[in-house]
Amino acid sequence: MNERNRCLESGCRGYCCQDIDLEITKAEIKELFPSAKRVFSIKELAKLKQTHKGLFYTDYQRPGLEGPDFRILAINGPCPNKAKDGNCTIHDIREHAAKNFKFGSDDCNAIRKENGLGPIYLEPVE
Repeated sequence: MNERNRCLESGCRGYCCQDIDLEITKAEIKELFPSAKRVFSIKELAKLKQTHKGLFYTDYQRPGLEGPDFRILAINGPCPNKAKDGNCTIHDIREHAAKNFKFGSDDCNAIRKENGLGPIYLEPVE
């Protein structure tokens, strides 16, 4: 059964799925972003982000990442798994960073505001 995409239902077209850096495992990169190009330093990654569209990742280990297998993947432009309507073509198997991005969170609402959408207010579950 397909998981509901509440973001799309709320009028968002996947604005958080573009021009973003993800903390992602090497296995997820190979499975979900096979066209990503490896770069060899965080400095090179930063330079590419200013000049090129596409997918780039580095083996650089930023302090505080969840584990030794995590990498930084830069998505410059729209995610290649994002459909024209904003839906995610791999929504049911998307990487942990996307699964953990909270619908209605401060980050979500900031992105919504940047794109002319109103905030989402979630009622607490009791």
